[in-house]
Amino acid sequence: MLDVKKKRLLFLSVSLLMLLALSGCNKVSKSQYEQTISGIYSQSGLEGEIAVEYVKGEGYLYATPNTRVVFDYTEIVEGRTVTVSDTMFFEHNTDTFQGETAAIGAEDLFEFGIYSGVIQSFAFQEEALDFAKVIEQELTKQIEIEDFKLKEVEPYLLTFPSVDASEEMGSFEDNLALYKEDVTKNQQANRPFNGYYDIDVKKYMACGLVITEITYENHAEGSTKESIDRLKADIYRRLSMLEVSDFYDGIYRLSFDTVAEESATVGDWGVFTFHVKDKKLGAVINER
Repeated sequence: MLDVKKKRLLFLSVSLLMLLALSGCNKVSKSQYEQTISGIYSQSGLEGEIAVEYVKGEGYLYATPNTRVVFDYTEIVEGRTVTVSDTMFFEHNTDTFQGETAAIGAEDLFEFGIYSGVIQSFAFQEEALDFAKVIEQELTKQIEIEDFKLKEVEPYLLTFPSVDASEEMGSFEDNLALYKEDVTKNQQANRPFNGYYDIDVKKYMACGLVITEITYENHAEGSTKESIDRLKADIYRRLSMLEVSDFYDGIYRLSFDTVAEESATVGDWGVFTFHVKDKKLGAVINER
């Protein structure tokens, strides 16, 4: 039998070989990933520019078998630069795509995660940006709480039924079918982002397929359970009195995280949901 020293030496040798295998000369360049992703996207009618932001899973002893590549996809729409982010997985240290092969060349991109940013690109159209700006202005005026800062307002397309949707909004399946019909018409007209950009935000807010996500950060120092409970009560009170005449009909979800001085989340958070119908505020629900 090998003695302890020989076993330890053997273990270190195997570990070193594994590390060299993972971080060796087969590393794929960002430009090579960009070329591969561009080829995949172009097969589904997406001819914009790909820029890899970062690569995860290369050169680490405990790396997963896949390499995760996060990238930006950009199109020029009516003179404006519109950029969304997406993620793909590749066989480790190669540019061999690891995912559903049906995603390559697909016409209906809704089902595939590698196009999630493209699906949400409608949030950057001028109508959506103007709508978000109106909501930001109203919230800034009506919810004034010390150290409670509005971070983002963004319409978001649901990819699964919402438990917050009311019956009068119709079924998720029917609304999704209507949405896909609109996308197909956009594709036939060669609209941006292969038809997913020019989506009627107001229409799909009203039927619950699009919701508006409102994100805050709580920067109060020394937060305790009691102070968070008081903050939630204050938010609930202010939301219950919200003037919503400039809001679209639909579902709104306000969430917050408590962050430390260096903007790292420290764990105390909350979520509130409310509906707007016919320019009137419905019930406010404190989900946590």
